[in-house]
Amino acid sequence: MELFKIPLTFKNRLRETEPFNEVTLSLHLSFYTSGQVKYTDVNDRPKIVEFNGTNWSIDLLLKPNACTEFSVFIINSKKLENQILTLTKKINSNIINNKTFVISTINAYDGWFKLA
Repeated sequence: MELFKIPLTFKNRLRETEPFNEVTLSLHLSFYTSGQVKYTDVNDRPKIVEFNGTNWSIDLLLKPNACTEFSVFIINSKKLENQILTLTKKINSNIINNKTFVISTINAYDGWFKLA
């Protein structure tokens, strides 16, 4: 007689679980500024957060096929020349996508820089 029998459905769930990927989204600027970061969170919802400084990053645990959109809106109020923005996406410590942008001096507000 088995008193502690695990239901079959529970065993199946244990087999169906997928490992999560550690996703790191980061930005680096060559000057101090403020702006907004838009990314897709753990629940596949778009999030927009504000930042101040030269660096910003977030670590997320996502399913292997999860959407990881990442974009940044930069404010260059002093219209500084030759400034650079670098966006990086890492999955499990491996750089998957890395893109560098030159910030325009035409407008104080420069549009959304995207990293797919």
